[in-house]
Amino acid sequence: PDIVAPGTDIISCRSRGTLAGTLWGTGSAVLNNSASNHYTFSGGTSMSTPLTAGAAGVARQYLAGMQGMTNPSAAMLKALLVNGARSLTPGQYGTNEYREIPAAPRPNNVEGWGHVDLDNTLFPQGGRTNLFWDRQMVSTGRTNRYPLVVTGAGALNITLAWSDYPASLAAAQQLVNDLDLRLVTPSSSIVYPHGASGPDRTNNLLGIDVASAETGTNWIEVSGYNVPEGPQKFALMAKAEGWVPSLL
Repeated sequence: PDIVAPGTDIISCRSRGTLAGTLWGTGSAVLNNSASNHYTFSGGTSMSTPLTAGAAGVARQYLAGMQGMTNPSAAMLKALLVNGARSLTPGQYGTNEYREIPAAPRPNNVEGWGHVDLDNTLFPQGGRTNLFWDRQMVSTGRTNRYPLVVTGAGALNITLAWSDYPASLAAAQQLVNDLDLRLVTPSSSIVYPHGASGPDRTNNLLGIDVASAETGTNWIEVSGYNVPEGPQKFALMAKAEGWVPSLL
């Protein structure tokens, strides 16, 4: 998955329609209140999906009302939710042979990029700030560079997302427009997505997590490795204790 959300015994609103069911039971069984028959509880994707959809709605309101994006792209919403997701590692049963969820780096095939976390997504703590670049464009062989001045040695999270061109149903690989993301630190080290040693050739959602960022000017680079149906628009965001130089 890209992201996960709770799906066990989630209480939500019950329809007032005369034929409305009770799913796993009405809220009265949980809240001991007859008025709570307006609520019901259930689980699985029937609850985790609308929970995430609701979070996306709040995230869109945040981008429009607090970040001045009148029409944020779908890729921007995806990047924002993924950037602020929290890992559930090691899982509910502990470590060693009982471990359910791999350790960092993100993502993994159990939880994807992690658990939806609107608090950390919209209002990051520790002096960190959300920085956005939406509807940027890149073509094959071109590189966009974004300076980020990091002022504190805290965590740095970078997410790149794009709505890819549809692939042929018979294609061996579904990715059509292949973009690259990398971070060039002030010491000239290069950091690739997902803790890998090189570019990703499979996904249209890429992320870099640095536990302790180098202070000074870091450069985020987005390149068009192979963009046959371009130019490709993309959304990029970073969360760090830092700022973007206004003159660059």
